[in-house]
Amino acid sequence: SGNRAGLGNGIAASGYSKYDGNQAAWLNVYNTVPQLQTTASILNTNLQSGFKYTLSFDAAASTTSYATYADLLAGTNVVMTAQVGSLTKNFASHQASEEFSPTPSDPSVGEALAIRLRVTGGSWNAQAYVDNLRLTKTDTSGDSTAPTPDPLTWSQVPTAVADGDIMM
Repeated sequence: SGNRAGLGNGIAASGYSKYDGNQAAWLNVYNTVPQLQTTASILNTNLQSGFKYTLSFDAAASTTSYATYADLLAGTNVVMTAQVGSLTKNFASHQASEEFSPTPSDPSVGEALAIRLRVTGGSWNAQAYVDNLRLTKTDTSGDSTAPTPDPLTWSQVPTAVADGDIMM
């Protein structure tokens, strides 16, 4: 009774295909919604505006009729969810990716980030696997200020002084 989760070894031998690596996180479905969650010390970063966050993963399951979710949390708030539904044993057929760009006024900015994996549906003792879980952070603020002085202007225009020589 209760939830169980961990790392599965050798799942390719159990008929799973397009499995990348030696381990995948697994969640065993019992009577409640199983979940795994990182701690703040794992990601060790806070939600920041001016960045785009992309959360992606591959999923597979021992039986169909699952929905597998990866939630990005900032503090206790879910700010984004990537989802894969109706799983089979083929990781390549079940991939999820979602993007989120918080604004400076977003109340979750500054909160510690965590990732939570969840599974719903399926039989009571089946397993769902998650592989290639990734969170990427891309700077979207951009630098739109021109450098000073403008590198496309010359204080003295280059002048030919000899064969193959210029003076600047």
